[in-house]
Amino acid sequence: MKMSSPHSAVISSIGHDEKTGELHVVWKNTGKTSVYSNVSPSTAKTVMNSWSVHSALIEHVKTKNYPHRYKE
Repeated sequence: MKMSSPHSAVISSIGHDEKTGELHVVWKNTGKTSVYSNVSPSTAKTVMNSWSVHSALIEHVKTKNYPHRYKE
């Protein structure tokens, strides 16, 4: 999975694994990685290509209650 570094004050890097449907988000403030499950390629693309990746993540993923866990 390729991770990209968006211009964001909150997100360090983000990437989507199409095989597993997981969206990985590395947070700048903690260094932790959030993993959201069952994210479609089109939703991931919308988030990652957004002008504000963090706002798009909230709108298209976090408010939709995708299963979430922190990567160990």
